[in-house]
Amino acid sequence: MSYYWMFEHRALRAELIRRWKPWEKSTGPKSEAGKARSAQRGFKGGWRGRLRELAHALREQAETLKRIGEEVGTHGTQTMLARTDQGRK
Repeated sequence: MSYYWMFEHRALRAELIRRWKPWEKSTGPKSEAGKARSAQRGFKGGWRGRLRELAHALREQAETLKRIGEEVGTHGTQTMLARTDQGRK
C-alpha cells in the first residue's frame, strides 16, 4: 500500500526543502565515468546529422534531374544520346 501525503505534510516537506536548498549544494558527477555518462545525456543518436546529409544529397539529385530535364527539352533527345555515346568511347 502506498503512502498518501496529506496537504499539510506536503506543505511541510516543501518548506523544509526550500530551507534546505539542495540545488545549491549539487556539484554534479565527480568520477570520470559519471562525467562521461552525464556528457552523453543530450546525445540523441546522431540522426540529425545523417538526415541533413540525406536532405543535401536529395536536393542535389533533384537539381541534377531538373538540369537534365531542361537540357533534354532545350537540345532534344538526340543531343543527349550523342553525349552519352561520347562517354562510352
